[in-house]
Amino acid sequence: MGERFHSLRFLTGKSQGNELAIPDPSALVVGRSGNAGVILLDGMVSRTHARFSLNAGSMTVEDLGSANGTFVNGQKIRTLVSLKPGDRILLGATILKLSSAAVSAGTEPTIEVTEEVPAREPGDLSGDLSEVSVVKLLETYALATSDVFLDLRFDGVAGFIAVYRGRIWDCGLDSLPAAPPLKTLLRMLNAARGEYYVRPGGPPESRRVDLDIAALLVEAKRGMDELDILRQRLPDVGASLVLSRPLVAPLVALDETDLSLVQLSHNLGGVERILDQSRLTDVEAVRRLLGLIDRGYLRKG
Repeated sequence: MGERFHSLRFLTGKSQGNELAIPDPSALVVGRSGNAGVILLDGMVSRTHARFSLNAGSMTVEDLGSANGTFVNGQKIRTLVSLKPGDRILLGATILKLSSAAVSAGTEPTIEVTEEVPAREPGDLSGDLSEVSVVKLLETYALATSDVFLDLRFDGVAGFIAVYRGRIWDCGLDSLPAAPPLKTLLRMLNAARGEYYVRPGGPPESRRVDLDIAALLVEAKRGMDELDILRQRLPDVGASLVLSRPLVAPLVALDETDLSLVQLSHNLGGVERILDQSRLTDVEAVRRLLGLIDRGYLRKG
């Protein structure tokens, strides 16, 4: 196997898209000090914040006693940590991604790679959700000391998530204005395309939810996996659900939630429209729709 070259790519901030080639061997200090190998002009970054080391193809990172900590894939590190390609490192408000390739990429890390504008200025942190998903963003800030407001855009549709002290306290999505917060959150976590903007947060004006990020992501992963399986049993995206004719199954046997889904199916027909209008999470709505089909209340139109 040929030699592999390592680099650190900036996923957020004024330096977004910059890529630094890391010589092998090397020890690279990142911080606000003018003597650092990479200077980050960010009020949340210490003068000597963290050290990246590369030796014989193995990359490590260690926190140098910084005030706000160093995080790898959302976990605050306490000791020297080995890195692998794809790992994301949070320093202050800057997210870096370790890359490995057969050819060298980026510039040598001997220059200042951030502009003289604090990275915490509103709107400075931004990126593409195909590169850093909503899940990855929340993992990054789950244990960080910073409180942030995630301003999101999904194919032009606006959304937001307010993170305060490692918990989600509020969220919203313009396409689902009346949906319960949990339904909205799960929709945004499942989005594959869009843009994000990160700005400093604080105590939210409203507290519609109070969800631990780590617990939410575990539940969301389970729900996404189940939804992928269940959706295979539903009609195609463009298909409709209609009442069975003749309707033999007794309506009196249905609870209020199932009756609501039957009414939505009758009024809207399209599966996607039903899921949008239901107050249930998508996985619960699909689970119940399949139950209604199996029991003879609904059928493909």
